Amino acid sequence: MKSYLFKHKWKIIGSIIIFWVLIPLIINLAFKINAVTSIFAAEWSAGDVLSFYGSIIAAVVTIIGVYITIDYSRKNFDEDEMNRIRPYMALTHYKFRARKVLLGNNTPVETENQGDFYEEYKLERIYIVLNESSIEIKDKLEKDQLDILMSGGMHWESGSNGRAALRSYPYISYPFKVENVGCGAAINTVIGFCEEQKPRRGVSVFTLKPGDSAYLHIFCEDAKKIGNKRYVLDFSYYDTRGNGYSQKFLLNLYYDAYTDTAKGTIDLAGDQVSLL
Repeated sequence: MKSYLFKHKWKIIGSIIIFWVLIPLIINLAFKINAVTSIFAAEWSAGDVLSFYGSIIAAVVTIIGVYITIDYSRKNFDEDEMNRIRPYMALTHYKFRARKVLLGNNTPVETENQGDFYEEYKLERIYIVLNESSIEIKDKLEKDQLDILMSGGMHWESGSNGRAALRSYPYISYPFKVENVGCGAAINTVIGFCEEQKPRRGVSVFTLKPGDSAYLHIFCEDAKKIGNKRYVLDFSYYDTRGNGYSQKFLLNLYYDAYTDTAKGTIDLAGDQVSLL
């Protein structure tokens, strides 16, 4: 309705000036002029004419208002019906891994991973790894990082004397399930992460249809390396009509030297804002 009124605002303003100002003014002035002959002498007073004119205007305005409302409702119904049946094509980019053994059959294959392979996969697992001065975004953790995660922070390290020592890491681990719980597809979805007030790094997961999800894991093997920092987890995406949206989540991660542990808080509100 607002767009309709804005589109025809000058016509509406002109009609108000003519029918609500000029014509009543002309009627009022006409009754101040004496009739030349008795034929043109008015039987009504100016008040009677203005009351009759007001009744006609009210009736016309009511009819026009009903027409505009019906027309607007019909257009909305047609648009809603079109949106319900309108197809929309979205691309999902598949990443791939490949390895080719080029040394021939004489090379002994000790494990399955040393052979040839080619694999295509949809990006469904995203790991954000925090380092002392950088942020890495990858689709899997390194073996040492995975060992720290699986052992609850404990990891064997080789010493200078050739002996291995068990070391405890104050690691950070925040796994999340990112799910589209809305009614429409999230097109060109980008997951971004950065230290507060610094340039954002991001990775595109393309399209998340309603009910689709991705796995997100924020990891740091040693919280001592990052100290006390604030980060921003940002989701940006578009709907099928091209409207852009953004959601930001604030994280405060820090190392507690007293307990030798990593701690943190996260704001899970993630208020959605429109991208103009």
